[in-house]
Amino acid sequence: QCVTRVIDTSNLVVSVRLGRGKPTGKGVREEMSGSRRVTSADVAREAGVSRTTVSYVLNNTPHRPIPEVTRARVLESARRLGYAPSAAARALRRGRSDIVLFVNPAWPIGHTIGQTLERVTATFADNGLIMVAHEKTLTTRTLSEVWRSLMPAAIIAFEPFDEAEAAQLQAAGIEVVLITLDGADAGEGDFAVPNESVGRAQVDHLVDRGHTRIAFVDSPDPRVRRFSTGRLKGVHDRCLELGLEPPVARTVDMDDVPAAVAALDDLLSGADPTTAVCAYNDEVAFAVLATAAHLRARVPEDLAVIGVDDIPTARFAIPPLSTVANDAELTAAAITAPVIRALVDPTWPQPDMTGLVIVVPRAST
Repeated sequence: QCVTRVIDTSNLVVSVRLGRGKPTGKGVREEMSGSRRVTSADVAREAGVSRTTVSYVLNNTPHRPIPEVTRARVLESARRLGYAPSAAARALRRGRSDIVLFVNPAWPIGHTIGQTLERVTATFADNGLIMVAHEKTLTTRTLSEVWRSLMPAAIIAFEPFDEAEAAQLQAAGIEVVLITLDGADAGEGDFAVPNESVGRAQVDHLVDRGHTRIAFVDSPDPRVRRFSTGRLKGVHDRCLELGLEPPVARTVDMDDVPAAVAALDDLLSGADPTTAVCAYNDEVAFAVLATAAHLRARVPEDLAVIGVDDIPTARFAIPPLSTVANDAELTAAAITAPVIRALVDPTWPQPDMTGLVIVVPRAST
């Protein structure tokens, strides 16, 4: 049994061939041509240029004038050969990886978060970075173990690190961007999710339509409690600022239709019934619309309903659902900007967040 190792040191790739008998030169060449990784040296030979020129072209090195004809030939050779740069070699050369670790603390990936993650991933990819998402509750490994194994260039997190780990991240040269839910822990460059602004926008829209008795209907999912707490606070504070009664708060059990009907019936009955509902999100708003139909309450004549997220089915509700949307493009831009400034382009602009929270009026209000 013999072992033949072909080592391409330029790209840190090792391929291993096992076989009986003595290896021949021909066999080794066949193994290399059949399975080894295409290197920058191969691209250089194919394009008829030096490896230095290939490096300048593929890395888009500034202040290195390369004729456009040469650049095009190198790029075409790389495409034809199927060249993919080695992440490990690039990390050694730059002193850092291209990975941005996105840490999700077990929140459900709904429509808005899903759209935002797509745009964050695309923006990073356009700037030579790779986003890796980590779901904290789906593994027994600690976050410390994960980032130490990946050694990312940056971490995007929703919860601040303790003092000791923050010091370790700083010592490792890892950028940290914190996405906060209430703004209390936000530092320079961090992004605060505008939950309170969402609740305020719901109230303003309903008041503009003449409503003064407003309720907040929450989701029973404990994973979104930190989101819903901020939205309820926004609804509560805005009602008080406008001289209205504090909002009545209820939770709709999405698995128990009779209980949901009873909860809504309680809001609609009495001497001073609720005339409008701020729902935690569009899914909860759909439940409110359905229970209103059970009670033969007309929407919006007897009860106006406004949700959050503008999910694709919102316009197909009966009646079409008014909602508040967070602009996923702006959110993604705010999340990615500090990372790109720190790792890629220090002149990368901070986006104008005007218009982040948008009311989408439809027939339910």
